[in-house]
Amino acid sequence: MPNEPEQPDQTQIISDLTKELADSEVSLSGSGPRLILTQGPKANSKYEISKNTTLGRHSSSDIYLDDVTVSRQHAEISKEGDVVTIKDMGSLNGTYVNKERIENQTLTSGDEVQIGKFRFLYLDVEIS
Repeated sequence: MPNEPEQPDQTQIISDLTKELADSEVSLSGSGPRLILTQGPKANSKYEISKNTTLGRHSSSDIYLDDVTVSRQHAEISKEGDVVTIKDMGSLNGTYVNKERIENQTLTSGDEVQIGKFRFLYLDVEIS
């Protein structure tokens, strides 16, 4: 039976991402769940995740993503205790976590979320 590759340690992933982004203007500091926009208009923006956070092209979305590749009500992130999940709301172009199309996915610190041309880094650890 072939050996399965080891899953990378989340602390190491965040450490590596911090090093990669050190020369950019992206601030990773903070605590609690948050999305950091790493690619797209308004790159380097940071969004705190509350109980329910909507993402989409509709002006009433909590995180407004102005691009035709994004549905009006594209995705929703919900927080129940310490568990944060993202749900695609039936979008045409899909919601991706770590380059895989998802319908409903629990997020882990260090995950990359992609909606249209927008890419976010999800963090849920304290970084000073």
